[in-house]
Amino acid sequence: MDDSFTIKLLEWDSAFFNKRIGQLNIEQNATVIKNANDFDLIQAKVLTTNYHKIDLLNQLNFNLVEGELDFSLNISSAKYDENLLTIQLATPSDIQQIKTVVDNSFNASRYRKPWFSEPQRNQFYQLWAEKAVQGTFDDLCILIKDNKNIKGFVTLKLSGNTARIGLICVNSNFHGQGVATTLLKQAVMYSQNKNCEQVYVTTQLANSSAIALYTKFGFTINTISYWFYKT
Repeated sequence: MDDSFTIKLLEWDSAFFNKRIGQLNIEQNATVIKNANDFDLIQAKVLTTNYHKIDLLNQLNFNLVEGELDFSLNISSAKYDENLLTIQLATPSDIQQIKTVVDNSFNASRYRKPWFSEPQRNQFYQLWAEKAVQGTFDDLCILIKDNKNIKGFVTLKLSGNTARIGLICVNSNFHGQGVATTLLKQAVMYSQNKNCEQVYVTTQLANSSAIALYTKFGFTINTISYWFYKT
């Protein structure tokens, strides 16, 4: 019986970051990694309550990178004043300004030093937002504008009766004005109009402001996980 973990090559991630990145199949009943040298970076995600796997990852010389919280919100009965929440979808002409808003906005991220550089992290989230506008990663991007200036945006991916928020970002010039809360309301309204019943969102354990935002809005925690890397 083979007691080694299988590792899936993450082709998109590897191409973007120009390094071979693999995802460890943590659910396997395995104890060793035989092909670690085939990868520049191996990542693993494990629930915080799975102490056995956490101990095993430590023994295999993985490094703890970041914690991750996954939230959900039942929106089947949520109601907001639609007259106050006109939804505007981003178009390709908004992409360049969206990228400017993204710049250095996602510092609480598992894509951090020493494994990833700050320019790589910025470019990653900028491309994520761009693909959401194009509908090729997330399905859409909702904007809030002040005249021609983007105050913030949120991206959504829909699947059946559920929606998942990918990115939510507020222009640093408009912090403290309730933009993030309005974006959440618009994301919920849009999802309701598409017959969704649940909205999900993930954030990093280090992002205390996002955790406070989602909790105050009514989201509840589903799972808490740890990300580990091995190089």
